[in-house]
Amino acid sequence: EQVLLDRMWERVRPLLPARVPNPKGGRPWADDRACLAGIVYVLRNGLRWNDLPRCFPSDTTCWRRHDAWTRAGVWDAVHRVI
Repeated sequence: EQVLLDRMWERVRPLLPARVPNPKGGRPWADDRACLAGIVYVLRNGLRWNDLPRCFPSDTTCWRRHDAWTRAGVWDAVHRVI
């Protein structure tokens, strides 16, 4: 599974929108690759977001990243390159 994630990450990373730092500070940004792994885990296993194991970023973080990437058209681009 890690090899699959490595290959997927190589293709997905260039498609992700640039992060815009929050001028007010706030929490450190969760790693995009870890969020991708959490999103893939939820989708492959048919889980609810709140059932995401603790080894991934929080369920809320992964859901928000999935939502942001959906609005940015990332998944359409991912489907084209994968």
